[in-house]
Amino acid sequence: MKVGTDAVLLGAWADIEEANRIVDAGCGSGIIALMAAQRNSRAFVTGIELDADAAKQAAENCAASAFNQRIRILNADVLGYEKDVFDHVVCNPPFHAGHVIPVNEQRKNARHASTGLDAWFRMAYCLSNETGKASFVLPFESFESLKTKVAPSAWHVSRYCRVIPREGKEPVRMLIELSKDAIGLEESEVQIETTLRGHYHESYLDLVKDFYLFID
Repeated sequence: MKVGTDAVLLGAWADIEEANRIVDAGCGSGIIALMAAQRNSRAFVTGIELDADAAKQAAENCAASAFNQRIRILNADVLGYEKDVFDHVVCNPPFHAGHVIPVNEQRKNARHASTGLDAWFRMAYCLSNETGKASFVLPFESFESLKTKVAPSAWHVSRYCRVIPREGKEPVRMLIELSKDAIGLEESEVQIETTLRGHYHESYLDLVKDFYLFID
């Protein structure tokens, strides 16, 4: 499985520095789990992935890293996982609204599962401890619409970041942080490219600078 921009954005943006136990829910190839372990040197990170081949690849990637003693990968359905609780749940969930269903079955399962977001919000709530938080990357929608979707799961939105693909374009993704307590809202925006494809915007470079070799 390829490393996607969504995963890199979420892995760099999620506020996991104070968390001791982190879970990458639906971890794919393990990129977010690896980023979490790099950013937080004391955290123990769990990646949970339903697809057996992806879980195997994630385990191999993490075993080959400098953080292998602090990461475990489980081949399991995270929507039914009940064995642990965590300080922070990080999730790049399957979504399908407005997207063409891919031919490749693995990509279909990874990005176009029929399960709605409600199930993923509930999963994150159940897997987080009393003061736990959750961070997601999702297709963009207005904050008011997001609040309506989040409300049934008892989460509060504490951070909300609009992701703009290129200067002059509308947002296509949003990064959100959910909290069990109403602690106020922090809003921000990140732009990936300038007007030229392949020329990255300062806000994006600043966010991901610790994870790309081409950024000084």
